Amino acid sequence: RDDARHRHAVQIGKDLRRTFPTLPAFADAHALGALERVLHAYVQRDHALGYTQSMNYVAGVLLAYARTECDAYRGFCALLNDDGGALHGARADGEQRVRLRGMFTRDFPVLVEQLYVFTALLRAKLPQLHAHLARLGVHAHMYATAWYMTLFTAVLRVDVAAHVLDNVLLRGWPFMHATALAALQLTDAMLLECTELDAALGELSALGDAFTRSSVLVATARRLMAPNAVRRHRRHFAKLKARHGAGAITIGNVHAFADAESG
Repeated sequence: RDDARHRHAVQIGKDLRRTFPTLPAFADAHALGALERVLHAYVQRDHALGYTQSMNYVAGVLLAYARTECDAYRGFCALLNDDGGALHGARADGEQRVRLRGMFTRDFPVLVEQLYVFTALLRAKLPQLHAHLARLGVHAHMYATAWYMTLFTAVLRVDVAAHVLDNVLLRGWPFMHATALAALQLTDAMLLECTELDAALGELSALGDAFTRSSVLVATARRLMAPNAVRRHRRHFAKLKARHGAGAITIGNVHAFADAESG
């Protein structure tokens, strides 16, 4: 346990200054110290999971907007430990509520499931863009992994990410998927002009720069929300896991299973 604790401490130390390096609020020792304390406190609470990269961004946004460091820590624990709704009385039901811990456990089960649902929704909602990206060899895990593992906090401006995170906590996974679709829909003209894989991935990696304000992105996401479709795809994913075995569907091949369902 001491070796694991030391390993987590080293990684946290490396990631502190990578967390919002251009944001003045995270440029001083006090803010970085608060982030370090929140992450170390979580490691002490959850020895089995410890610290994983990407947690720093979620904790950082919570720190930026929570009233106190203690509130940010409680919110972070609630979000990771199957009680995201406890943050402020989320309306999302238990099935749809965000449960983030499984993003970081072995084989990333929550990430695989959400990439499956996202791919199925992308094909249904934005078929032209889905087909274009597929022709280029661009699949969801290549660009959306960071979106889902950090709930967009590592991708969007902090103020925009906070607005998105607030809605994700209120509305659950359907809003997270809708935000991912909205981000693509609002930038599809640029993406459809790409003729090579690297060019498309370059545009997708810089996608956060397209949203300097949250209003259009959030409004578009609200229109694209499809809770019933999300439930349907999640049920189908559960059946696939039961049929093929949990380890058969991975981050790298989940798009093929989702496309087979959609087809």
